Amino acid sequence: MSSSAAGVTRGFLAKLLLVAALLLGAVALWRGEGERIREWQRRRRREEAFETRAQSFIEDPNPDRWVTISDPGAYFSGYTLVLVMRRIPALIDMNGELVHLWPEVRCKSRARLLPNGDLMALSVDGAVRRYDWEGRLLWSYAPPEAGVRNYIHHDLQLTDNGDCLLLNRDADRGLDSILRVDSAGQVVWRWSIADHFDDDFYARAEVVGDWSHLNSLREIPPNRHFDRGDPRFTPGNLLVSARNLNTIFVIARESGEVVWRYSRGLDRQHEALMVPPGLPGAGNILVFNNGRENRYCERESAVLEIDPVEKAVLCRHRVPYFFTVEGGVQQPLPNGNLLITSSHSGRVFEIDRCAEIVWQWTPPFCPMRPVRYAPGDCARFSELPPSAPPFVKRESRPFVDRDLYLFAPWAEALARRWIGGRNRVILRPGLECEPLRLPPEASVEFGCGVDPAVVAALDLDSLEVRFVAQLEGAGGATERLFEFQLSLPTAGPTWQEQRVRLGGHAYE
Repeated sequence: MSSSAAGVTRGFLAKLLLVAALLLGAVALWRGEGERIREWQRRRRREEAFETRAQSFIEDPNPDRWVTISDPGAYFSGYTLVLVMRRIPALIDMNGELVHLWPEVRCKSRARLLPNGDLMALSVDGAVRRYDWEGRLLWSYAPPEAGVRNYIHHDLQLTDNGDCLLLNRDADRGLDSILRVDSAGQVVWRWSIADHFDDDFYARAEVVGDWSHLNSLREIPPNRHFDRGDPRFTPGNLLVSARNLNTIFVIARESGEVVWRYSRGLDRQHEALMVPPGLPGAGNILVFNNGRENRYCERESAVLEIDPVEKAVLCRHRVPYFFTVEGGVQQPLPNGNLLITSSHSGRVFEIDRCAEIVWQWTPPFCPMRPVRYAPGDCARFSELPPSAPPFVKRESRPFVDRDLYLFAPWAEALARRWIGGRNRVILRPGLECEPLRLPPEASVEFGCGVDPAVVAALDLDSLEVRFVAQLEGAGGATERLFEFQLSLPTAGPTWQEQRVRLGGHAYE
Protein backbone atom coordinates (compact mmCIF):
# COMPACT_ATOMS: atom_id res chain seq x y z
CA MET A 1 0.00 0.00 0.00
CA SER A 2 1.36 3.42 -0.93
CA SER A 3 2.01 6.02 1.72
CA SER A 4 -0.75 8.22 0.30
CA ALA A 5 -3.27 5.34 0.45
CA ALA A 6 -2.21 4.55 4.00
CA GLY A 7 -2.71 8.20 4.90
CA VAL A 8 -6.22 8.18 3.42
CA THR A 9 -7.02 4.98 5.33
CA ARG A 10 -5.76 6.44 8.60
CA GLY A 11 -7.75 9.60 7.96
CA PHE A 12 -10.88 7.57 7.27
CA LEU A 13 -10.38 5.51 10.43
CA ALA A 14 -9.81 8.65 12.45
CA LYS A 15 -13.04 10.15 11.12
CA LEU A 16 -14.85 6.88 11.79
CA LEU A 17 -13.57 6.80 15.35
CA LEU A 18 -14.58 10.44 15.79
CA VAL A 19 -18.09 9.71 14.55
CA ALA A 20 -18.29 6.66 16.83
CA ALA A 21 -17.10 8.75 19.79
CA LEU A 22 -19.69 11.42 19.01
CA LEU A 23 -22.41 8.77 18.73
CA LEU A 24 -21.35 7.19 22.04
CA GLY A 25 -21.25 10.63 23.61
CA ALA A 26 -24.72 11.38 22.30
CA VAL A 27 -25.99 8.06 23.69
CA ALA A 28 -24.36 8.80 27.04
CA LEU A 29 -25.90 12.29 27.08
CA TRP A 30 -29.28 10.81 26.14
CA ARG A 31 -28.99 8.25 28.91
CA GLY A 32 -27.84 10.91 31.36
CA GLU A 33 -30.69 13.19 30.39
CA GLY A 34 -33.12 10.30 30.73
CA GLU A 35 -31.82 9.56 34.21
CA ARG A 36 -32.15 13.23 35.15
CA ILE A 37 -35.75 13.22 33.91
CA ARG A 38 -36.51 10.05 35.86
CA GLU A 39 -34.93 11.54 39.00
CA TRP A 40 -37.00 14.70 38.55
CA GLN A 41 -40.13 12.56 38.16
CA ARG A 42 -39.28 10.58 41.30
CA ARG A 43 -38.67 13.79 43.26
CA ARG A 44 -41.94 15.23 42.00
CA ARG A 45 -43.85 12.11 43.07
CA ARG A 46 -42.25 12.31 46.53
CA GLU A 47 -43.20 15.98 46.83
CA GLU A 48 -46.78 15.27 45.80
CA ALA A 49 -47.02 12.39 48.28
CA PHE A 50 -45.60 14.64 51.01
CA GLU A 51 -48.10 17.42 50.30
CA THR A 52 -51.00 14.93 50.29
CA ARG A 53 -50.02 13.35 53.62
CA ALA A 54 -49.24 16.71 55.25
CA GLN A 55 -52.60 18.16 54.15
CA SER A 56 -54.49 15.12 55.46
CA PHE A 57 -52.88 15.60 58.87
CA ILE A 58 -53.50 19.36 58.89
CA GLU A 59 -57.18 18.84 58.01
CA ASP A 60 -57.69 15.87 60.33
CA PRO A 61 -61.12 16.32 62.00
CA ASN A 62 -60.07 14.36 65.09
CA PRO A 63 -56.56 15.51 66.08
CA ASP A 64 -57.17 14.52 69.69
CA ARG A 65 -56.87 10.86 68.72
CA TRP A 66 -53.08 11.32 68.51
CA VAL A 67 -53.04 12.37 72.19
CA THR A 68 -53.10 8.94 73.82
CA ILE A 69 -52.29 10.02 77.40
CA SER A 70 -53.43 13.26 79.00
CA ASP A 71 -53.36 14.19 82.68
CA PRO A 72 -54.12 17.95 82.97
CA GLY A 73 -53.35 17.94 86.67
CA ALA A 74 -49.81 16.68 86.10
CA TYR A 75 -48.56 17.90 82.73
CA PHE A 76 -47.07 21.33 81.97
CA SER A 77 -49.71 23.15 79.95
CA GLY A 78 -48.67 25.19 76.93
CA TYR A 79 -48.21 25.07 73.17
CA THR A 80 -45.88 22.64 71.41
CA LEU A 81 -43.97 23.62 68.28
CA VAL A 82 -43.85 20.61 65.95
CA LEU A 83 -42.81 19.92 62.35
CA VAL A 84 -45.69 18.36 60.41
CA MET A 85 -44.31 15.50 58.34
CA ARG A 86 -40.88 16.65 59.65
CA ARG A 87 -41.07 19.78 57.46
CA ILE A 88 -43.94 22.25 58.12
CA PRO A 89 -43.75 24.19 61.42
CA ALA A 90 -46.96 24.27 63.45
CA LEU A 91 -48.22 24.84 66.98
CA ILE A 92 -50.50 22.35 68.71
CA ASP A 93 -52.29 22.72 72.05
CA MET A 94 -52.45 20.08 74.77
CA ASN A 95 -55.43 18.43 73.04
CA GLY A 96 -53.45 18.00 69.83
CA GLU A 97 -55.39 20.75 68.03
CA LEU A 98 -53.46 22.65 65.38
CA VAL A 99 -53.68 26.31 66.49
CA HIS A 100 -51.12 27.97 64.19
CA LEU A 101 -49.30 27.00 61.03
CA TRP A 102 -46.54 28.39 58.79
CA PRO A 103 -47.84 26.60 55.65
CA GLU A 104 -45.27 27.90 53.16
CA VAL A 105 -42.20 27.30 55.34
CA ARG A 106 -40.17 24.10 54.85
CA CYS A 107 -37.86 23.21 57.72
CA LYS A 108 -35.33 20.52 58.34
CA SER A 109 -34.27 19.29 61.78
CA ARG A 110 -34.93 22.33 63.96
CA ALA A 111 -37.21 25.33 64.48
CA ARG A 112 -37.39 27.75 67.41
CA LEU A 113 -40.06 30.32 68.29
CA LEU A 114 -38.91 33.72 69.55
CA PRO A 115 -40.73 35.81 72.20
CA ASN A 116 -42.08 38.25 69.58
CA GLY A 117 -43.56 35.44 67.45
CA ASP A 118 -40.78 35.21 64.85
CA LEU A 119 -39.65 31.75 63.82
CA MET A 120 -36.02 30.69 63.34
CA ALA A 121 -35.65 27.50 61.33
CA LEU A 122 -33.12 25.37 59.50
CA SER A 123 -34.21 25.17 55.90
CA VAL A 124 -34.25 22.14 53.61
CA ASP A 125 -31.63 23.80 51.39
CA GLY A 126 -28.97 23.99 54.11
CA ALA A 127 -29.59 27.61 55.18
CA VAL A 128 -31.05 29.16 58.34
CA ARG A 129 -33.97 31.56 57.99
CA ARG A 130 -36.07 33.86 60.15
CA TYR A 131 -39.79 34.35 59.45
CA ASP A 132 -42.44 36.50 61.08
CA TRP A 133 -45.66 35.12 62.61
CA GLU A 134 -47.36 35.16 59.19
CA GLY A 135 -44.48 33.31 57.50
CA ARG A 136 -42.85 36.24 55.70
CA LEU A 137 -39.08 35.88 55.29
CA LEU A 138 -37.14 38.40 57.39
CA TRP A 139 -33.53 37.16 57.32
CA SER A 140 -31.45 34.27 56.07
CA TYR A 141 -27.90 32.99 56.10
CA ALA A 142 -26.28 30.26 54.03
CA PRO A 143 -22.60 29.28 54.09
CA PRO A 144 -20.52 29.91 50.95
CA GLU A 145 -21.24 27.30 48.29
CA ALA A 146 -24.24 26.09 50.29
CA GLY A 147 -25.73 22.85 49.06
CA VAL A 148 -25.36 19.12 49.55
CA ARG A 149 -21.64 19.48 50.34
CA ASN A 150 -21.76 22.46 52.72
CA TYR A 151 -24.77 23.25 54.87
CA ILE A 152 -26.14 24.34 58.24
CA HIS A 153 -27.53 21.41 60.20
CA HIS A 154 -29.13 20.07 63.39
CA ASP A 155 -29.20 23.10 65.70
CA LEU A 156 -29.31 26.87 66.05
CA GLN A 157 -29.14 29.20 69.05
CA LEU A 158 -29.72 32.93 69.40
CA THR A 159 -27.39 34.85 71.72
CA ASP A 160 -28.40 37.79 73.92
CA ASN A 161 -27.13 40.32 71.38
CA GLY A 162 -29.01 38.74 68.47
CA ASP A 163 -26.15 36.76 66.93
CA CYS A 164 -26.92 33.23 65.75
CA LEU A 165 -24.85 30.16 66.72
CA LEU A 166 -24.94 27.48 64.04
CA LEU A 167 -23.52 24.06 63.23
CA ASN A 168 -21.90 23.87 59.78
CA ARG A 169 -21.01 20.66 57.92
CA ASP A 170 -18.26 20.50 55.30
CA ALA A 171 -19.09 17.15 53.75
CA ASP A 172 -16.07 17.16 51.42
CA ARG A 173 -13.74 17.15 54.43
CA GLY A 174 -16.13 15.24 56.69
CA LEU A 175 -15.79 17.90 59.39
CA ASP A 176 -18.08 20.07 61.50
CA SER A 177 -17.59 23.62 62.67
CA ILE A 178 -19.49 26.14 64.78
CA LEU A 179 -20.29 29.56 63.35
CA ARG A 180 -21.40 32.73 65.09
CA VAL A 181 -23.24 34.90 62.55
CA ASP A 182 -24.35 38.47 63.23
CA SER A 183 -27.56 40.14 62.02
CA ALA A 184 -25.75 41.34 58.88
CA GLY A 185 -24.96 37.75 57.90
CA GLN A 186 -21.25 38.03 58.70
CA VAL A 187 -19.35 35.21 60.43
CA VAL A 188 -17.81 36.86 63.51
CA TRP A 189 -16.52 33.68 65.20
CA ARG A 190 -15.64 30.22 63.91
CA TRP A 191 -14.61 27.03 65.69
CA SER A 192 -13.61 23.80 63.93
CA ILE A 193 -13.55 20.41 65.61
CA ALA A 194 -10.52 19.46 63.47
CA ASP A 195 -8.39 21.89 65.50
CA HIS A 196 -9.30 20.49 68.91
CA PHE A 197 -9.60 16.69 68.74
CA ASP A 198 -6.57 14.46 68.33
CA ASP A 199 -6.10 11.42 66.12
CA ASP A 200 -7.12 9.07 68.92
CA PHE A 201 -10.62 10.53 68.95
CA TYR A 202 -10.93 10.24 65.18
CA ALA A 203 -9.72 6.64 65.33
CA ARG A 204 -12.66 5.86 67.63
CA ALA A 205 -15.21 7.62 65.41
CA GLU A 206 -18.20 5.47 64.50
CA VAL A 207 -18.59 6.64 60.89
CA VAL A 208 -15.64 7.30 58.60
CA GLY A 209 -16.25 10.44 56.57
CA ASP A 210 -18.64 11.86 59.16
CA TRP A 211 -16.17 11.91 62.03
CA SER A 212 -17.97 13.99 64.61
CA HIS A 213 -21.61 14.49 63.55
CA LEU A 214 -22.28 17.41 65.90
CA ASN A 215 -25.99 17.32 66.67
CA SER A 216 -26.68 19.84 69.44
CA LEU A 217 -25.33 23.18 70.61
CA ARG A 218 -26.23 24.99 73.85
CA GLU A 219 -24.90 27.92 75.82
CA ILE A 220 -24.06 27.14 79.45
CA PRO A 221 -26.59 29.01 81.67
CA PRO A 222 -25.80 30.54 85.09
CA ASN A 223 -24.97 27.60 87.36
CA ARG A 224 -23.72 26.58 90.80
CA HIS A 225 -20.45 25.14 89.50
CA PHE A 226 -19.27 28.49 88.15
CA ASP A 227 -20.52 30.22 91.30
CA ARG A 228 -18.25 27.89 93.29
CA GLY A 229 -15.23 28.84 91.18
CA ASP A 230 -15.19 26.29 88.33
CA PRO A 231 -14.34 28.30 85.17
CA ARG A 232 -15.10 25.37 82.86
CA PHE A 233 -18.78 26.13 83.27
CA THR A 234 -18.61 29.87 82.71
CA PRO A 235 -22.04 31.04 81.48
CA GLY A 236 -21.84 31.52 77.74
CA ASN A 237 -19.46 28.61 77.17
CA LEU A 238 -20.80 26.10 74.67
CA LEU A 239 -21.99 22.56 75.43
CA VAL A 240 -21.83 20.41 72.29
CA SER A 241 -22.71 16.80 71.42
CA ALA A 242 -20.62 14.82 68.90
CA ARG A 243 -22.72 11.77 68.10
CA ASN A 244 -20.16 9.73 66.17
CA LEU A 245 -17.49 10.28 68.82
CA ASN A 246 -19.94 9.24 71.58
CA THR A 247 -18.80 12.37 73.40
CA ILE A 248 -20.20 15.62 74.79
CA PHE A 249 -17.88 18.52 75.54
CA VAL A 250 -17.69 22.16 76.66
CA ILE A 251 -15.91 24.87 74.63
CA ALA A 252 -14.58 27.97 76.38
CA ARG A 253 -16.09 30.87 74.43
CA GLU A 254 -13.10 33.17 74.90
CA SER A 255 -10.25 30.79 74.02
CA GLY A 256 -12.04 28.16 71.92
CA GLU A 257 -10.39 25.40 73.96
CA VAL A 258 -12.23 22.22 74.93
CA VAL A 259 -12.29 22.43 78.73
CA TRP A 260 -14.56 19.48 79.65
CA ARG A 261 -15.40 16.14 78.04
CA TYR A 262 -17.66 13.24 78.92
CA SER A 263 -17.94 9.89 77.10
CA ARG A 264 -18.63 7.21 79.70
CA GLY A 265 -21.55 5.04 78.57
CA LEU A 266 -22.65 7.39 75.80
CA ASP A 267 -23.96 5.67 72.70
CA ARG A 268 -24.95 7.85 69.69
CA GLN A 269 -26.29 10.51 72.07
CA HIS A 270 -28.26 13.69 71.29
CA GLU A 271 -29.32 17.01 72.88
CA ALA A 272 -26.78 17.71 75.60
CA LEU A 273 -27.90 20.67 77.75
CA MET A 274 -27.41 22.05 81.24
CA VAL A 275 -30.58 22.40 83.32
CA PRO A 276 -31.18 26.16 83.81
CA PRO A 277 -31.68 27.86 87.21
CA GLY A 278 -35.02 27.47 88.94
CA LEU A 279 -35.68 23.90 87.76
CA PRO A 280 -35.12 20.66 89.67
CA GLY A 281 -31.56 19.48 88.99
CA ALA A 282 -30.35 22.94 87.97
CA GLY A 283 -26.69 22.74 86.94
CA ASN A 284 -26.89 19.06 86.01
CA ILE A 285 -26.40 18.02 82.39
CA LEU A 286 -29.13 16.14 80.53
CA VAL A 287 -28.33 14.06 77.46
CA PHE A 288 -30.52 11.79 75.32
CA ASN A 289 -28.62 8.49 75.20
CA ASN A 290 -29.95 6.45 72.28
CA GLY A 291 -28.20 3.17 73.06
CA ARG A 292 -27.88 2.25 69.39
CA GLU A 293 -25.24 -0.40 70.04
CA ASN A 294 -27.33 -2.08 72.73
CA ARG A 295 -30.05 -2.92 70.20
CA TYR A 296 -28.82 -6.51 70.34
CA CYS A 297 -29.23 -6.78 74.13
CA GLU A 298 -31.38 -4.59 76.42
CA ARG A 299 -32.68 -2.38 73.56
CA GLU A 300 -33.39 0.69 75.67
CA SER A 301 -32.91 4.44 75.38
CA ALA A 302 -32.71 6.80 78.37
CA VAL A 303 -32.27 10.45 79.26
CA LEU A 304 -29.19 10.63 81.49
CA GLU A 305 -28.86 13.26 84.22
CA ILE A 306 -25.16 13.84 84.94
CA ASP A 307 -23.27 15.73 87.63
CA PRO A 308 -20.65 17.43 85.41
CA VAL A 309 -18.09 17.94 88.19
CA GLU A 310 -18.20 14.39 89.54
CA LYS A 311 -18.93 12.98 86.06
CA ALA A 312 -21.46 10.68 87.66
CA VAL A 313 -24.87 9.62 86.33
CA LEU A 314 -27.41 10.74 88.92
CA CYS A 315 -30.52 9.38 87.19
CA ARG A 316 -31.59 7.46 84.08
CA HIS A 317 -34.98 8.77 83.00
CA ARG A 318 -36.75 6.03 81.07
CA VAL A 319 -40.13 4.38 80.57
CA PRO A 320 -41.22 0.96 79.26
CA TYR A 321 -40.85 0.28 75.52
CA PHE A 322 -38.70 3.40 74.96
CA PHE A 323 -35.99 2.87 72.33
CA THR A 324 -34.89 4.91 69.33
CA VAL A 325 -31.60 4.25 67.56
CA GLU A 326 -31.59 7.67 65.88
CA GLY A 327 -32.68 11.20 66.77
CA GLY A 328 -34.36 12.15 70.00
CA VAL A 329 -34.46 15.19 72.28
CA GLN A 330 -35.53 16.10 75.80
CA GLN A 331 -36.67 19.41 77.28
CA PRO A 332 -36.75 20.17 81.02
CA LEU A 333 -40.03 21.91 81.82
CA PRO A 334 -40.71 24.57 84.48
CA ASN A 335 -42.70 22.16 86.65
CA GLY A 336 -39.81 19.66 86.79
CA ASN A 337 -41.21 17.33 84.13
CA LEU A 338 -39.32 16.21 81.03
CA LEU A 339 -40.69 16.39 77.49
CA ILE A 340 -39.05 13.54 75.55
CA THR A 341 -39.20 12.85 71.83
CA SER A 342 -38.57 9.37 70.50
CA SER A 343 -37.95 10.75 67.01
CA HIS A 344 -37.34 7.55 65.11
CA SER A 345 -40.20 5.74 66.79
CA GLY A 346 -43.11 8.14 66.46
CA ARG A 347 -44.03 9.65 69.81
CA VAL A 348 -43.57 12.64 72.10
CA PHE A 349 -44.21 12.09 75.80
CA GLU A 350 -43.94 14.04 79.04
CA ILE A 351 -42.89 12.33 82.27
CA ASP A 352 -42.93 13.53 85.85
CA ARG A 353 -40.09 13.06 88.33
CA CYS A 354 -41.39 9.55 89.08
CA ALA A 355 -41.09 8.56 85.40
CA GLU A 356 -44.87 8.45 85.01
CA ILE A 357 -46.11 9.42 81.53
CA VAL A 358 -48.55 12.31 81.99
CA TRP A 359 -48.95 13.35 78.31
CA GLN A 360 -48.25 11.51 75.08
CA TRP A 361 -48.67 12.45 71.42
CA THR A 362 -48.33 9.81 68.69
CA PRO A 363 -48.77 11.48 65.26
CA PRO A 364 -48.88 9.48 62.00
CA PHE A 365 -45.27 10.50 61.27
CA CYS A 366 -41.99 10.52 63.15
CA PRO A 367 -41.75 13.82 65.09
CA MET A 368 -38.65 16.01 64.92
CA ARG A 369 -37.41 18.02 67.93
CA PRO A 370 -40.64 19.58 69.25
CA VAL A 371 -40.46 22.37 71.86
CA ARG A 372 -43.05 23.17 74.55
CA TYR A 373 -43.73 26.86 75.24
CA ALA A 374 -45.59 28.31 78.21
CA PRO A 375 -48.62 30.53 77.44
CA GLY A 376 -46.58 33.61 78.38
CA ASP A 377 -43.47 32.75 76.34
CA CYS A 378 -44.68 34.41 73.13
CA ALA A 379 -46.56 37.70 72.66
CA ARG A 380 -48.61 36.25 69.77
CA PHE A 381 -50.11 33.42 71.83
CA SER A 382 -52.82 35.83 73.01
CA GLU A 383 -54.14 35.88 69.43
CA LEU A 384 -54.63 32.11 69.26
CA PRO A 385 -58.15 30.72 69.41
CA PRO A 386 -59.20 29.43 72.83
CA SER A 387 -58.51 25.75 73.31
CA ALA A 388 -61.20 23.22 74.12
CA PRO A 389 -61.33 22.11 77.77
CA PRO A 390 -58.50 19.67 78.50
CA PHE A 391 -59.47 16.03 78.75
CA VAL A 392 -58.24 13.14 80.83
CA LYS A 393 -57.15 10.12 78.82
CA ARG A 394 -54.99 7.06 79.35
CA GLU A 395 -54.95 4.23 76.83
CA SER A 396 -54.92 0.81 78.37
CA ARG A 397 -52.29 -0.49 75.96
CA PRO A 398 -48.77 0.98 76.15
CA PHE A 399 -47.04 2.42 73.11
CA VAL A 400 -44.15 0.33 71.74
CA ASP A 401 -41.43 2.30 69.99
CA ARG A 402 -40.87 1.31 66.38
CA ASP A 403 -37.20 0.39 66.84
CA LEU A 404 -38.22 -2.34 69.28
CA TYR A 405 -39.99 -4.29 66.57
CA LEU A 406 -37.46 -3.74 63.79
CA PHE A 407 -34.94 -6.58 63.92
CA ALA A 408 -32.13 -4.28 62.67
CA PRO A 409 -31.71 -0.64 61.67
CA TRP A 410 -33.03 -0.04 58.16
CA ALA A 411 -29.69 0.80 56.55
CA GLU A 412 -28.00 -2.26 58.02
CA ALA A 413 -30.78 -4.72 57.24
CA LEU A 414 -31.85 -3.82 53.75
CA ALA A 415 -30.56 -3.36 50.23
CA ARG A 416 -32.22 -3.00 46.85
CA ARG A 417 -32.06 -5.19 43.80
CA TRP A 418 -33.92 -5.25 40.52
CA ILE A 419 -35.73 -8.62 40.47
CA GLY A 420 -38.59 -9.69 38.25
CA GLY A 421 -39.02 -6.23 36.75
CA ARG A 422 -39.23 -4.43 40.12
CA ASN A 423 -36.74 -2.64 42.34
CA ARG A 424 -37.22 -4.79 45.43
CA VAL A 425 -36.08 -4.14 48.98
CA ILE A 426 -34.16 -7.21 50.19
CA LEU A 427 -32.33 -8.35 53.31
CA ARG A 428 -28.58 -8.15 53.34
CA PRO A 429 -26.83 -11.52 53.71
CA GLY A 430 -25.41 -12.61 57.04
CA LEU A 431 -28.11 -11.19 59.32
CA GLU A 432 -28.81 -13.13 62.48
CA CYS A 433 -32.11 -13.45 64.33
CA GLU A 434 -32.60 -10.86 67.08
CA PRO A 435 -35.24 -10.56 69.81
CA LEU A 436 -38.10 -8.15 69.14
CA ARG A 437 -40.82 -6.54 71.25
CA LEU A 438 -44.08 -6.80 69.33
CA PRO A 439 -46.64 -3.95 69.50
CA PRO A 440 -50.40 -4.49 69.63
CA GLU A 441 -51.96 -5.55 66.33
CA ALA A 442 -48.54 -6.42 64.93
CA SER A 443 -48.10 -7.96 61.52
CA VAL A 444 -45.13 -9.07 59.48
CA GLU A 445 -44.77 -8.94 55.70
CA PHE A 446 -42.63 -11.41 53.79
CA GLY A 447 -41.48 -11.32 50.22
CA CYS A 448 -39.21 -14.03 48.92
CA GLY A 449 -38.11 -15.56 45.68
CA VAL A 450 -35.20 -15.87 43.30
CA ASP A 451 -33.60 -13.67 40.69
CA PRO A 452 -33.96 -15.58 37.38
CA ALA A 453 -30.87 -13.86 35.99
CA VAL A 454 -28.75 -15.14 38.87
CA VAL A 455 -30.13 -18.67 38.48
CA ALA A 456 -29.45 -18.61 34.74
CA ALA A 457 -25.85 -17.62 35.39
CA LEU A 458 -25.40 -20.74 37.59
CA ASP A 459 -26.07 -22.94 34.52
CA LEU A 460 -27.98 -25.57 36.53
CA ASP A 461 -30.43 -28.09 35.13
CA SER A 462 -32.73 -27.67 38.13
CA LEU A 463 -32.92 -25.89 41.49
CA GLU A 464 -35.02 -26.53 44.57
CA VAL A 465 -35.53 -23.53 46.89
CA ARG A 466 -37.41 -23.49 50.20
CA PHE A 467 -38.12 -20.40 52.31
CA VAL A 468 -39.32 -20.75 55.90
CA ALA A 469 -40.12 -18.03 58.46
CA GLN A 470 -41.00 -18.90 62.03
CA LEU A 471 -41.57 -17.09 65.30
CA GLU A 472 -39.94 -18.28 68.49
CA GLY A 473 -42.12 -17.39 71.45
CA ALA A 474 -41.82 -17.67 75.19
CA GLY A 475 -40.33 -20.93 76.43
CA GLY A 476 -38.74 -21.69 73.07
CA ALA A 477 -41.99 -22.72 71.36
CA THR A 478 -41.98 -21.99 67.62
CA GLU A 479 -44.80 -21.06 65.30
CA ARG A 480 -44.57 -21.52 61.51
CA LEU A 481 -45.53 -18.23 59.89
CA PHE A 482 -44.74 -18.73 56.24
CA GLU A 483 -43.36 -21.36 53.87
CA PHE A 484 -42.69 -21.13 50.16
CA GLN A 485 -41.19 -23.81 47.94
CA LEU A 486 -39.98 -23.24 44.40
CA SER A 487 -38.67 -25.66 41.78
CA LEU A 488 -36.78 -24.32 38.79
CA PRO A 489 -37.26 -24.32 35.90
CA THR A 490 -40.94 -23.45 36.44
CA ALA A 491 -43.63 -21.54 34.65
CA GLY A 492 -45.00 -20.28 37.95
CA PRO A 493 -44.07 -17.11 39.86
CA THR A 494 -40.51 -16.72 41.09
CA TRP A 495 -41.52 -14.22 43.76
CA GLN A 496 -44.21 -14.50 46.43
CA GLU A 497 -45.41 -12.11 49.14
CA GLN A 498 -47.56 -12.69 52.19
CA ARG A 499 -48.67 -10.76 55.29
CA VAL A 500 -49.18 -12.53 58.62
CA ARG A 501 -50.95 -10.91 61.56
CA LEU A 502 -49.40 -11.41 65.01
CA GLY A 503 -52.09 -9.89 67.21
CA GLY A 504 -52.00 -12.82 69.59
CA HIS A 505 -48.36 -12.07 70.42
CA ALA A 506 -48.72 -8.43 71.53
CA TYR A 507 -45.98 -7.30 73.95
CA GLU A 508 -44.17 -10.64 73.68
